[in-house]
Amino acid sequence: LLGTYHQLLEALEKPSSAKLPRRLSFELDDPVTGSQKETTLEYRALGRTGVKVSPLGLGTDNFGDATSEEEARKIINRTLDAGINLIDTGDTYCEGASERIIGRVLKENKKRHQVFVA
Repeated sequence: LLGTYHQLLEALEKPSSAKLPRRLSFELDDPVTGSQKETTLEYRALGRTGVKVSPLGLGTDNFGDATSEEEARKIINRTLDAGINLIDTGDTYCEGASERIIGRVLKENKKRHQVFVA
């Protein structure tokens, strides 16, 4: 699983277009065969709202604790550039530090309108 996480981070570092794609595509190691396999994930409708969210979300439980604000900024920006538009947070994550960091980053990069924060 850790290898898969690092591969996903590498995929997030690849440049992408500013326009939201219909699918997210990246290569991961197949856990059974060990060979590389392209993985494609389709955006999903959020209920009947018409809003499309990525099937992968960014968890931010460790922002402000184990992850510094500068590192969190890099992670958030790479995630959004890769087309992931779902960020999970909570007011109990590091006593609200995670939400404050996310708010500052989205204000700085002016991408709040592109993100679903849950």
